[in-house]
Amino acid sequence: MGYKSDQTRQNICRAATELFAREGFQRVTMQSICQAAGLSRGGLYRYYDNTAAVFEDIASGFAKHLEEQFEKSLHAGASANEMLDSISRQIETEMTDPESSLTAAIYEYCHCTGSDYLESIYKNLREIWKRFIEYGVSTGEFNNVDAEAGADLIIFTYEGVRMGSHVVQISSVTAKNVTVMIRKLLVRAE
Repeated sequence: MGYKSDQTRQNICRAATELFAREGFQRVTMQSICQAAGLSRGGLYRYYDNTAAVFEDIASGFAKHLEEQFEKSLHAGASANEMLDSISRQIETEMTDPESSLTAAIYEYCHCTGSDYLESIYKNLREIWKRFIEYGVSTGEFNNVDAEAGADLIIFTYEGVRMGSHVVQISSVTAKNVTVMIRKLLVRAE
């Protein structure tokens, strides 16, 4: 595909991401994506057959971006503590602003489509967190914790709070408490 096609896809995904985060998966229609992206129905259908295809493209893009960020930081020799600080800030923002997250939409998508997509997300995230924890242990910055158990604890704590944020307002204090406890689990006391 050409540059213009890539730009149009990015525009569609950017507009649809806001809709999915705000409305969830089920309430978003191809028509609402057309309106948000400023495209005709034919223009949108040139790129995507249905809302599930749009959603899958968005979600796979996020997963790819996360993995690329991690790999880039590793290859640059970044400090595990600096990486954890950056991740913590991002997590805190997402926990306190449910409309900035696709968590609820992902659960809806899996439920509606019968997709095992959530399982694949979990496996990818678990591997990234496991490698990150192992990296921090190898640099001596992190405690010698079980990387798989630590990854599970972080993922499910974070996901649980993000899902909860769709029902209960999560304060910045609560979000900070979560990241502080993750830091206490991982970071070697000086």
